[in-house]
Amino acid sequence: MLYIYKTNIENKSDVDMLRNSLDQILGSGKWNIDLNDCDKVFRMESVTEADMIKALETIRDRGFHFDELL
Repeated sequence: MLYIYKTNIENKSDVDMLRNSLDQILGSGKWNIDLNDCDKVFRMESVTEADMIKALETIRDRGFHFDELL
């Protein structure tokens, strides 16, 4: 399954702050953040619902916001 969220993650240092945690939860290559998109889109692929929730909690706990894009 593909999950897609609009975020307020603004730059590479923000992504780097999340990278280790998201790699551990989701696996390297199973997520990305498109900083060139106006919505700074965060995508997760083929993860369990529990992993999706952990990833979103990680983003929130680091002070970022997200909204699901439908």
